[in-house]
Amino acid sequence: VLDVYIATARSSDDELGAAVGNDTFLFAFAFIFMIIFASNTLGKFGSQLNGRVLVANQDIFVIIFSTGAAYGLMLSIGIPFQSLVQVLPFLLVGIGIDSAYVMAAGFDRSDPSKPIEDRMYETGFSSGMSITVTTLTNIVALSFGSMTKIQAVKWFCYYAVTSFFFIYLAHLTVFIAILTLDAKRVEARRADCFVCMNVKETDENSKGSLENSDERSRLQRFFGDIYGPALLKPYVSIIIVLLFVAMSSISGYLSTMITTEFNLRILTSDDSYLREFYDVSTELFGSNDAGRVPTSLYVGKVDYSSYSVQEEIDRLVEALFDSDTIDETLGKEDWLAELRTFANLTGSFNFSADGKYLVGSSFIPALHLFLSQSQFKRFEDDIIFGENDNQTILFSRINFQHNQLGNSDKEINALETTQEIAETSTLEPQPFVVFFAYQFYDLNRIIVPQTVQGLLFALVAVLIICSVMLVHPFSVFMAALLLGMIIVNLLGSLVWWNIDLNSVSAINLTMAIGLVIDYSAHILHYFGTLDHTLSRRERSILALQEMGPPVFMGICTTLLGVIPLAFANNEIFRTFFRQFLTIVFVGGSHGMILLPVLLAYVGPSIPRNKTTKIAADLKASVTDAEV
Repeated sequence: VLDVYIATARSSDDELGAAVGNDTFLFAFAFIFMIIFASNTLGKFGSQLNGRVLVANQDIFVIIFSTGAAYGLMLSIGIPFQSLVQVLPFLLVGIGIDSAYVMAAGFDRSDPSKPIEDRMYETGFSSGMSITVTTLTNIVALSFGSMTKIQAVKWFCYYAVTSFFFIYLAHLTVFIAILTLDAKRVEARRADCFVCMNVKETDENSKGSLENSDERSRLQRFFGDIYGPALLKPYVSIIIVLLFVAMSSISGYLSTMITTEFNLRILTSDDSYLREFYDVSTELFGSNDAGRVPTSLYVGKVDYSSYSVQEEIDRLVEALFDSDTIDETLGKEDWLAELRTFANLTGSFNFSADGKYLVGSSFIPALHLFLSQSQFKRFEDDIIFGENDNQTILFSRINFQHNQLGNSDKEINALETTQEIAETSTLEPQPFVVFFAYQFYDLNRIIVPQTVQGLLFALVAVLIICSVMLVHPFSVFMAALLLGMIIVNLLGSLVWWNIDLNSVSAINLTMAIGLVIDYSAHILHYFGTLDHTLSRRERSILALQEMGPPVFMGICTTLLGVIPLAFANNEIFRTFFRQFLTIVFVGGSHGMILLPVLLAYVGPSIPRNKTTKIAADLKASVTDAEV
């Protein structure tokens, strides 16, 4: 029995599209999970009046429509829709609803005795500033990420930036309107979802939040009365700091072991014929390319009948053949050398005085006669003549085989060696050496500097935004410290998960900069606005009590959004899941565990009258405008 395994030039593109397309049904599960979770957590669980089930459902659709608008805009201006962009909705639905939790929590903290419009204004000032910081950091981080030379990352960032912006606008406009209407429904004591029904005032489970917004939720009581005090016990705080320092140190060591392979296997689904080809190739030959990557020297429109041109082509061929990256045992397919041998045997064509080269007007007739011979038909695809002009050669190629490569260092060496040899040519236009796999070798060559550059630019940009938006300069320093530790941990996690640094993992690292700051910025911002007469420990617990619940819900929603990716049939989606699971764990733990400890001992202070003045001035300007 003969087992046949197939791979063609277009197999990778075809199988990538099929692999991603076959898992699109997971979108439905992601949105269903999110709707169920948000419907039970955005408001008061089980309450007929304050459940906010309708608000949660509407917000999910606001996110969906905002994403659709962003995609439509990108497509309308010609930004390619690549397969990796299809994973973005999984991330956006979890990240986008975070803003709803922050806005709803801000409204619940407002004074219930004030009119709804005034309470909504206060919500927009406090919570709106908070989601502005997190959205801007996401947008700026991804914008700098789009400056990369890696096209897959660039296009993904374009779609992500536009989607974040549209979702942000929707929450500052549409969601505020939805929340206002819901508050008026509560004020009128209409049942959630069934607004035609009245809720009796004797129903203790459905007391209006307008009358009882000063009551803390279960999560607020947990973070304020149990979690916060336990976390800030001196011996617990010391253990936490030591654990996080140890985790960062281990991750820093692991990050030195990161590899930059781009295994084509990840582009296929688990049941793909191409996956079988790669697996068998690796098993038998040690690498997906079976150790025999073909490559070609391409020469453009030059005077092939010229002595000097043929001499230069021969020099390039010999330089390539003698290099340490070309396999000499497999020979080469050199149509020009074969043509000279054929013409010399016929004895009827003109050669140069030294007898080395076929020159002059007899070159083209000899070439056509050469190609008409059955034994030389294989060279027909290596020579491109002008349209309706079989006397002019537009392009030609000479084929080689690389030595066994098998790892990124050898692949990069093969790419650079062949490029350097081609660049020494004096021909115009300049010849070049290329094969389709070179795009992956080039990715391996630039992925490290491009990723480092993108992370540094994004980090600096995020810190600049934080310096403007956060109340105290020391808060910016703390944000920088946390971001630095988080980045180190994320890099180390690549080795832990056995994930190579490639375009897929680079996308997740770029997005991580903006996302992980979400878990810290809300608490940092709220901590800075609290009365400085309170102790750092008291302010840290208060910040946990008020901002802990929405941040925790944001962690849960992001996690719920990516959980369906764990069940995908392709490695790309599963890579997104593993990395975002790490992002949520690392970012959430730093924001919800380490940050409160640091704030309790070295947190910044700011006079209460300063923040009060800022709020008063802004409200006065709005009031004047209304008048």
